[in-house]
Amino acid sequence: MNLAEERIFSLGLRDLSSVLSYKNIRYALGKMMYALESKDVYCVFATDASITRNEGRWLSGYGYGGLIRWKKEDVAFPEIRPNACGMLLMRLEELPNREELARKASEVNRSELTLDGVEIKPDFGKGNHFFEFYEPLEVSEGTSDALSSDAYFAILHSSGPELKKEVYSYAQKGERVKTPLGKITLLKGEKAKEYYKTWKRLESFSKKRRELLAEKILGSYDLISNFTHQGLFSKKRGQIRMLRYDGRQRQK
Repeated sequence: MNLAEERIFSLGLRDLSSVLSYKNIRYALGKMMYALESKDVYCVFATDASITRNEGRWLSGYGYGGLIRWKKEDVAFPEIRPNACGMLLMRLEELPNREELARKASEVNRSELTLDGVEIKPDFGKGNHFFEFYEPLEVSEGTSDALSSDAYFAILHSSGPELKKEVYSYAQKGERVKTPLGKITLLKGEKAKEYYKTWKRLESFSKKRRELLAEKILGSYDLISNFTHQGLFSKKRGQIRMLRYDGRQRQK
């Protein structure tokens, strides 16, 4: 436990949520180091360090708002449960009518949408997911040309709930390692590679899902970014970000 604490670096606000996350992650890091027989496991908490509402993730010792990294290759810890949550940032030429937005969102909720052969169940407003619209008061100098004061912006925050069970199921498929701080599930070699491929499918699906839902509601928009902020970010050496921004950026 002491060794785990030495490998946690936190910029958290020291409110109750961030303190609980710090205390909890000690168990996960300790178990990871024991299972890997390595001290090279680290966690860096950002200012949004907080608890997670996912019971399985929390009881396994993981919190939110940071980056966890380990150096051993082709190893994964599926109890972290990455869900490919992210945000689609888009630029609009005009602000949509509120009543029209509500009508279209209601229609999308009732419609039968499919993506990559998977039926989509829209989740606007579920949990901390949202679809919000913004009129900028001012834009700082030096920002991207895509961010101008004469345009409007929208953010769609969501994940890929239709496929996340496939990723979560690996928590029951790996080797259960008994440690002094409790058991932890470990994936190695081909099983870890298979897990990563499953994760990449979820991430790709989640990004396309955000773009499709935005298109169904708005019709057209200029895509600024579509980033994943909760997920796996390294195939060989372990690196997972829990609610940190990362991903691809492109124009539509």
